[in-house]
Amino acid sequence: MATNKFANASRKPKTAKPEPSVPATPVVAPPKKTAQSGARAGKKAISAYFSPELSRALGILAKEQDQTVQAMLGEALDDLMLKYKKVPFGER
Repeated sequence: MATNKFANASRKPKTAKPEPSVPATPVVAPPKKTAQSGARAGKKAISAYFSPELSRALGILAKEQDQTVQAMLGEALDDLMLKYKKVPFGER
């Protein structure tokens, strides 16, 4: 059986797939910048769920007292610590 030397001429030559390049040193992403202000550095959030009415009333009270909600909650937590004869933290 004779082989035709032109039979394979119309086929596209097989090319090896390029191997994915691997960097010599691992690429480390820079740390993500957070929206955390300097006042929040080193602090932890404390949260709880209350009714929308209580949340709104606390916001109104804070505005009436020209305070932030955080300052009002800090005062309330200090009062709670005193009630149970603990040292208040005074964080506002």
